[in-house]
Amino acid sequence: MIHVLFTTDGSRESTQAMRTGMRLLKTPSCEIDVLCVAPDLSVLKSQTRKAATQARYHHRIGEETRRILQEAKSLFKAEGIDAQTISETGSPVQVILRFSRDYDLTVLGARGKAVESQLGLGPVASRVAEHSTGSILIARESPGVNGPRILAAVDGSLACYHALEAANSLCDLRGAEVTLLHVIESPWLHLNLDPDWFDYQQETGVTEEPEYPIDREMQREAEALIELARDRILGQHPATVPMILRGNPANEILSEAERGDYDLVVIGATGASDLKRVMLGSVSAKVAWNAPCSVLLVRGGELLEAPPEPEAAAEVSLE
Repeated sequence: MIHVLFTTDGSRESTQAMRTGMRLLKTPSCEIDVLCVAPDLSVLKSQTRKAATQARYHHRIGEETRRILQEAKSLFKAEGIDAQTISETGSPVQVILRFSRDYDLTVLGARGKAVESQLGLGPVASRVAEHSTGSILIARESPGVNGPRILAAVDGSLACYHALEAANSLCDLRGAEVTLLHVIESPWLHLNLDPDWFDYQQETGVTEEPEYPIDREMQREAEALIELARDRILGQHPATVPMILRGNPANEILSEAERGDYDLVVIGATGASDLKRVMLGSVSAKVAWNAPCSVLLVRGGELLEAPPEPEAAAEVSLE
């Protein structure tokens, strides 16, 4: 049985994440829990009002949490799924990270109710994606209405094969079109040379014979890696499409995800050395942050450390 943790804060994004998760995952084979984390009451400056304010806060936040979880339970019930609900109080990031250790997958919305920007990840999703030791599905609204289109990044790493195995076990691939994408990292990205000097052409699907020996070797390696992924991981899936592109891996994955109207990008993360470089632009972090669709982020390296507890928040007024 697959154990999946959905998280919700009652926002439109988290509700959409639950709908997307139900569409992409093997929900009949899943045991599903829904977690709602209420923030702690802030430290109050006026100690004489502390007890009364705490009581009002806990009553109101308790009612709101029960309402959010009941709506989530009803959403799953409409699809024939009996989801169990969990209510916790504390730092949303810390609580989600603690719970996620006991699940095969944690599903998050890209942004929460307090985030107005339509781009990137909200603070909770960003920190959970950065520090979680398990698989994370950052679920965004799906563009398609038919069978899902899945883009799986293949680079030959152990993390890549972990990600493909996770997609096989977690995702409902019936009727899905799975594209296995390998990006040949262009030499000029490191040599600071003009790409025209190499006379490269962007390629998809079946490619022409490369002109230079190093190109031919990289092309053969790319084809071998895709075949290995198809034979070992997705060999029995009939709608697997190979694709080879050249350029910056993160940029090419993101461009293809948008160009092809994919529902899901599957990508492996190599561990702390990868995701702790979010500001430097690691491939998995950049894809998770900027993808126009959902992203299944699967760990394949060393365990990550949990982030430090945040400092106490500012005072909350319930007047």
